[in-house]
Amino acid sequence: YEINTLEQTYNYLITSLQDSQKKLQAERDFALLVMESMREGLTITNASEHFEYVNPAYANFLGLSPDQITGRTPNDVTHPEDLDKSAEEVELRKGGKSSSYELRLLASDGTEINVLISSAPRFQDGKYAGSISVITNISQRARLEQMKSDFINRASHELRTPLTTA
Repeated sequence: YEINTLEQTYNYLITSLQDSQKKLQAERDFALLVMESMREGLTITNASEHFEYVNPAYANFLGLSPDQITGRTPNDVTHPEDLDKSAEEVELRKGGKSSSYELRLLASDGTEINVLISSAPRFQDGKYAGSISVITNISQRARLEQMKSDFINRASHELRTPLTTA
């Protein structure tokens, strides 16, 4: 009788474990599908600020593949003039604060990419374990703002010239 009870308990535990593994796998697959299909860039860094994961959208901003970026650091693709800003933001995250900030990245062909980065720290067992960031390419917005500024300056100049003559 005891052996039969043990066998039933064992079979129940095995079935329960298999169900749990299937659910975890389905949740993992769903999360990966979401991350891979996002239009915004998504990165995950570890405590030493190396990329553990980058999605295809982020890699595409830079003209690289995710494999070419994983293992590198954000500083490897940040515009040199923005490295201090990037370091300040890392310190904020190490202190437990989330933040949003604008930065310039450098694509593999040298093109500057204006981005908005929203980052949150990751902690494991109370220790800083890196961060997760969503990166939005705002280069088009920056170009439109520059065009608007140029237009206003040109229009202002063109209006002032005839008035000065008069």
